[in-house]
Amino acid sequence: MTEQGEVGASRDSSQRTPQPSLIQQRMQLDRQRLWGLWALCSSAFLVTTQVINLVNDASKIWAWLGLGLWLGGAAIGLIILLRSRRARKKFEALHGAGAGRQDHVR
Repeated sequence: MTEQGEVGASRDSSQRTPQPSLIQQRMQLDRQRLWGLWALCSSAFLVTTQVINLVNDASKIWAWLGLGLWLGGAAIGLIILLRSRRARKKFEALHGAGAGRQDHVR
């Protein structure tokens, strides 16, 4: 067996991959929060446009389908936003309120 095979064979499943730094973890939490906020706000805007379409002509099936689609998008955005808030609270409870935060250079 080659050395590479031995190294690979001796590798134990209990070894963990290194965890990202606190800065990277906070950046990931921020991305989740911003994605949820973007999905919620854009879907809310599009729900408004669909409601305006329905006020003008409620017989348009595509407007009803669009309304359902964007209401679903708003619900997904809200779920993502709430999950990211919960994850951030857990992160800050574990590492401290300022963990991973970068100050602006002036």
